[in-house]
Amino acid sequence: MPASSFGESSAHIRRRRVAHYLRTESGAAVLLVIVTVVALVWANSPLSNAYFELWHLGKRCINPVGAAS
Repeated sequence: MPASSFGESSAHIRRRRVAHYLRTESGAAVLLVIVTVVALVWANSPLSNAYFELWHLGKRCINPVGAAS
């Protein structure tokens, strides 16, 4: 057993490995594809109203009503 993992839980080791993988170019690309597919499925599902409301919520947070433009 490597000295760095002595005393660590298996969940913590797994999280560290996933975090390390996501810092690589290929890991980031995989994450981007997964998030894109989830967004496309969500936007074209019966729950699409919630998806589009989320985008409008973001616009309100950036430029709140009554703020000078």
